[in-house]
Amino acid sequence: SYRTQTARGGSFFGSRSGSATVPGSLVIRPPSHQNSLSSMTRNSLEAFTRTVSHLLPSGFVKRPRIVMELEKATEPERKVVTLLKAKFPTLTTIQIMGFLNHHEWDYETAAAAVKTAQARLEMLEPSIRDVAPFMRSGEGCKGPDGTWMLLEDMQGGVHRDLEGRAILVSIGMMHGSPHEMLMQQSYWINRVGATVTDEGKIPGVCFIMEIPGRGGRRTFRMADKGTQMTFEAKKRYYPVALYGGQWHFCGVPDKLAWIFNHFIRRILPAEGRKMMNLTGDFSNLKNFLPPESILKEWGGELEWNVDDYVAWRAQKEGILDLGTTVRRFDPRESKKVAKNRRYKDISSEHLLDFFVRPSMVGPIEKQGSGEGRFSSTKWKRKLLMLGPPGFLTYFDSEEVSGANRARRVIDLLIAFVEEDFAADDADTAKKWVSKLRTAIVEAFRMASYG
Repeated sequence: SYRTQTARGGSFFGSRSGSATVPGSLVIRPPSHQNSLSSMTRNSLEAFTRTVSHLLPSGFVKRPRIVMELEKATEPERKVVTLLKAKFPTLTTIQIMGFLNHHEWDYETAAAAVKTAQARLEMLEPSIRDVAPFMRSGEGCKGPDGTWMLLEDMQGGVHRDLEGRAILVSIGMMHGSPHEMLMQQSYWINRVGATVTDEGKIPGVCFIMEIPGRGGRRTFRMADKGTQMTFEAKKRYYPVALYGGQWHFCGVPDKLAWIFNHFIRRILPAEGRKMMNLTGDFSNLKNFLPPESILKEWGGELEWNVDDYVAWRAQKEGILDLGTTVRRFDPRESKKVAKNRRYKDISSEHLLDFFVRPSMVGPIEKQGSGEGRFSSTKWKRKLLMLGPPGFLTYFDSEEVSGANRARRVIDLLIAFVEEDFAADDADTAKKWVSKLRTAIVEAFRMASYG
């Protein structure tokens, strides 16, 4: 069979043979004596340690080399940067360095990752309209429930810490549906990218989180499915954001701060210890930020108005009507990642008779993952259907019947999966990739505009 045209990855855009090895994530576990803590402190500790596990770059402990400045790269590394820059001219040098750092400076693996990321990001065109509802305050609240915001000075510059990093603030914790969270993350990372002044040096970000938040609903929580998806999206699409950062978690309960500083911090690698700061208030920020970059609410000199910022961005982006919607935190929203379960028992016969017929149906080969006690890497024949709308479904049998139930239903909008499919010939493989592109674009369009 024709197995050199393989669609791999959640976006199914990259057609290539073989697969790349991606290092696993560092996992940080709470200390063994956590049972003596109160229920609230245990939950906060678990939420924080899970968050830290996802924030640190994959393979953080064992990665032998991270290049932050092009000037300090070796000659072979510079050649790889030049090759990727020629292949992907729309990317900046630091974006390319981010992909190479994340993929251990392997050209083929990094190029494949860039290709997949670019195709996916073509569909993410967020604007201030996508984030403004989350930046507004609920009635009677001092601020929004949970949002990010970049401290731009609204004159073309941005407030920075003492080492020159742009300051990205998280009031509470980002929330919304998985798609909304992706759009918010993409918007703010793009805004940070617009502030870069040195194209040869990865700048990093000074990330400051107000744990309590300002709205009437507490958004700090364990890393749920939607939050984990944004962590995964950062690794896949914005790996440059993983490096050179400084993270400040402020307003943490005293017990949690003590446990982190006396136990968890000790098991972090040296670079991780330097990046992370966990405190019960904002007093520690004066050691990292100049007074004029510290908000007055934190004891600094900076007056910064959220509504003024939203109006400024709308004017800059040419958006005339932002609406007045206020998005409040609903813990059920970020769990909508599991909506594909409604189709988990659908049969091949039922799907072909669905009110919206699958846009493409056909036999295809799928390679086993090799993970698990009884799993193998053999190629097996499957029946693949591009449907229901927004989903890709495959069946173990090629038979069209009520007894042939779906083996897996993949959400094209939000799922991060790695599957190897092979068509019988190159033309069929190209047709599948084209149809998948169209289906994903349509899924994003529907999610954005309803």
